[in-house]
Amino acid sequence: MQSTVEMPQAFEHRGAATSTPRFIGPDERRRYEEDGFLILRGLLSDDERGAIVEWLRGVARRRHELPSWHVIPEPGALEDPADPLTAVRKFQALPDYPEALRYFGAGTPPAEATRELLRGHGSADGTGGGDAVDDLRLMFLSCFAKPAGHGTETPWHQDQGLWPIWNPAATSCWVAIDECTPENGCLQFLRGSHRAGMVEHVMPEGAFHPYIPAEKIDPARVVSVPMQPGDAAFFDGRVLHQSDPNRSGKRRLGVVAVYSPDADLVRSIDVSDWAKNRVKQGQPLGSGAEFYKGRVWIDAPRPSRAWRPE
Repeated sequence: MQSTVEMPQAFEHRGAATSTPRFIGPDERRRYEEDGFLILRGLLSDDERGAIVEWLRGVARRRHELPSWHVIPEPGALEDPADPLTAVRKFQALPDYPEALRYFGAGTPPAEATRELLRGHGSADGTGGGDAVDDLRLMFLSCFAKPAGHGTETPWHQDQGLWPIWNPAATSCWVAIDECTPENGCLQFLRGSHRAGMVEHVMPEGAFHPYIPAEKIDPARVVSVPMQPGDAAFFDGRVLHQSDPNRSGKRRLGVVAVYSPDADLVRSIDVSDWAKNRVKQGQPLGSGAEFYKGRVWIDAPRPSRAWRPE
């Protein structure tokens, strides 16, 4: 039987009576280390979410001018001429767009909350003994649109199992642009599964990406995570997660930014199978330069506005 995660009450929506920013302290870092994920309420305002939706609509309208893998269509969905998002399954390569740093770069709530969460990176108990992360990279930025009535299931997987490099320091910030419910395909996690290491993924013909067969999942450990618009889920690249199909009449749009400290990214590229395979293929490597140069260094320039816990 699935359980439902409760939103921590230590975090306030931006529109609430108090202006206290969301706080990530030792208890939150410890919860992240133990569970493999952490939920924050109200990370983005309505205006910020609205701006992101309009940006993505603009990308969707131009999809025929873009490389085919930038915008993945939703199978069987018919596009509403007034809203091209109704026929999109996934946006990829979003760091290629200048808006990426506007909404997910240095000084933005997703980046600065991740920076604060990673403050414990390298400490013995993960509760914040590490130094501040002043060299954050945006490894990946994608959007999962899950249009109403058509949104495809995302099967069980570990993000680390899909990445071309091994980087346990990387952290995903998944922001709910719309309300996310069990009916429209909210995130589900296998609590604490990141501590068990990697699980073998399979890739049968026709699969969208490698996944973990459902029979390997213990339903008793599954945690369903409903989210309100603007809420965010931070999770480890090794934690098992999935989302059901969207069979409801409401869209479920979510954007995920994957961040990594720069030093960890450099090190992970140098020792990864990706780097070894490049050498085997006789292709120039340059210490992983080709992969590395595409990971946006969000701390150049420095933040124009601060987001720091009190």
